Amino acid sequence: MNDFNSGSNKGKYNDYSRFDELFPDFAIRDDSDDTKELRGSEIKKSADINSKSASQEKGTKPNRKGVYFSTGPVRTGSTQSRPQRPAPQPMPISKAPARQQGKAPAKQKGKVPPIQQKTQTAVNKVGTLAKNIGKNIPKDKLPDKQKISELAARFLTIKVVTIILVIILSSATIVNITLKCINDILAISRSDEIITVEINDNMTTKDIISVLHDKGLIKYKSFCLLVSDFLGYKDTKYIPGAYELSPNMGLEGMLNILKSARTTNKTVRLTFPEGYTVDQIIDKLASYGVASKANLLKAFQELSYYNNFDFIQGIKNRDVRYRLLEGYVYPDTYEFYIGENATSVVRRFLTNFQNKWTDEYDARLKELNMTLDDLIILASIIEKEAYGTEQMYLISSVLHNRLNDKSNLYSYLGCNATGDYISSIPKDSISNADFIRLHKLYDTYQHKGLPVGPICNPGTEAIRAALYPPETPYMYFRHDNKRNIYMARTEAEHIANGKKVMRVNSGQAQ
Repeated sequence: MNDFNSGSNKGKYNDYSRFDELFPDFAIRDDSDDTKELRGSEIKKSADINSKSASQEKGTKPNRKGVYFSTGPVRTGSTQSRPQRPAPQPMPISKAPARQQGKAPAKQKGKVPPIQQKTQTAVNKVGTLAKNIGKNIPKDKLPDKQKISELAARFLTIKVVTIILVIILSSATIVNITLKCINDILAISRSDEIITVEINDNMTTKDIISVLHDKGLIKYKSFCLLVSDFLGYKDTKYIPGAYELSPNMGLEGMLNILKSARTTNKTVRLTFPEGYTVDQIIDKLASYGVASKANLLKAFQELSYYNNFDFIQGIKNRDVRYRLLEGYVYPDTYEFYIGENATSVVRRFLTNFQNKWTDEYDARLKELNMTLDDLIILASIIEKEAYGTEQMYLISSVLHNRLNDKSNLYSYLGCNATGDYISSIPKDSISNADFIRLHKLYDTYQHKGLPVGPICNPGTEAIRAALYPPETPYMYFRHDNKRNIYMARTEAEHIANGKKVMRVNSGQAQ
């Protein structure tokens, strides 16, 4: 159709050679001859004849005004034989009827205005023409139905495959994450690296899981928290302290260690004699595999783990003491688990101390106007200086006499054991500066009154001797190599006793 109306055909004869191909069902009505019906190739001939005759008569270009499209058969013939349409009659002019009061003039039924008829006719023709044009488009110009079906099938296949791939990838990702989450519990192929974890007092399971996550022992904190609630750890009480854990233990294994303070059922029974220091106790525990030395050292220094013990609150000079719990590790026989939590080990000692301390002792402290911490410091000196229970009470009387002296002549207790306590510290464990500082704080030849802390862990007899000193006039004491004690009231007597000790030690008679 574009060829008929394109600008390139202006002023030229129309070429109807492809009309049969484009519009096989169409016909041309020639107003000059109603008796003829032109179809297909006859259109060109008719158009040429009419154009030539018109040109000969008028000397102008062929007149194509008589050519019309029609959707049905058209009869051709002379215009004389074709019935003439009646001329339209003019409508009579008359006055409109006067409106009645409040009423509009009534419409005439059954009559349609001529302009509306023409409009409807034109619309019908245009619709019919559009349908015929659609029907008569060449088939080679239309898409192949098989091709359309194949394209639709391919698109559907691609869509289905894409959805399946998305589902597979999503499922694989979910499965991968799920397996990693579960591996926090099962600990399959996890590292056996030992990581020290510190658990404080009153920590909840949620707090502990956060610590484990921060230390790299677990990877998925929220999942582990959910599983721990399912496994019944939500309201579990844990033992504060330093723990040695590893990722290959799994979440449940680590939580069990934190709440039970043991890794095996194997036990060992150990006895710690009176006068042992914290360092000696740590060495013995570590040698039997109860806990590591590093964890034990930390456990004996961290007082925040043991706030439930009332006597811990009374420990003074915490920032300058060598071993904070020295004096409170009650000497006795204990049974420990192999691989037990270090904090649990320390708590056993402290619990025993608390059980051994009685209300009677508290009442006696008030009578002496002493604190529990001061009494333990005094008892630790007595424990280290005396040989046997009898000497404990004699030495206790000397120390009490010096502490209560108002003349300031005996400000220094002058006990060798206090200096020896610091001298026994391994040189590679503290610096020279700390060694000198501690000597000044503990050595009662340099430090007035009691030292800043206990020098050992006293037993029951030493504690009782400190609580109940006998009344004596003695202000001095000394020993010979045979552990005999020499008491003196004055410095002159003390010097004389020194000479006696020298003779005994040299093998001479007194």
